[in-house]
Amino acid sequence: MLNDWQDRRSKFNHDWLKNGFLANLNTFLVRLGKKSPVQEDLEFFIREELPEWERRIAEADWLFKTVEDEMSPKRYFDVPPLVHCGEETKQWLPELVHTLWLDRYPVQKLRTDGSAALSRANSEYAALKTALQRTRILSLERLRPLKSRLVALRDAASDLRDILSAFDQDVRRI
Repeated sequence: MLNDWQDRRSKFNHDWLKNGFLANLNTFLVRLGKKSPVQEDLEFFIREELPEWERRIAEADWLFKTVEDEMSPKRYFDVPPLVHCGEETKQWLPELVHTLWLDRYPVQKLRTDGSAALSRANSEYAALKTALQRTRILSLERLRPLKSRLVALRDAASDLRDILSAFDQDVRRI
C-alpha cells in the first residue's frame, strides 16, 4: 500500500508521541511542580508510562530509515497504471522521478534531522533512566531534582515530533 509509511508516521507521531507520551510527560511535570502531588500518580508515570519510550522508539528509527524508499513516487511504477509501462521506460523513468522528487522536497534533510533528533531524545532518555535507577525510592524529594532531565527529554521528544510532522507538511509525492 502506497500510504503505509504516512499511516505509520501519523500513528506514531500523532497518536503516541504527541497525544500519549508528550501529553503524559507534560502532565507529570505539572504534577511534580505542585506543592503536594499524589504520589501514586508520580510513580505510575515513572513505572508505566515513561518506559513506553523504549518499547516504541524502534518504530521511529524505522520511519527515518525507510522514508525515502517508502514515500518515493517511483513506487507508483509498482502499481497500476504505471506498472504497465514498458520495460525500457522502467529502466530510466522511475529513477528520474525519484531524483526530481528529492530535488523538490527536503526528504533527505528531514531524515537526517529526524535521526539526529531521535538520537538526542534517546540520549536524554538514557540519562534520565540512569538517574532514576539511582533513586531507589520514588519520593517527591528525589524526583524534583530530576526536573531538568525530564524537561530535556520533553524538549528533545518535541523536536522529534516537529520533524515527523514536517514530513506531512513539507513532503509530497509528485
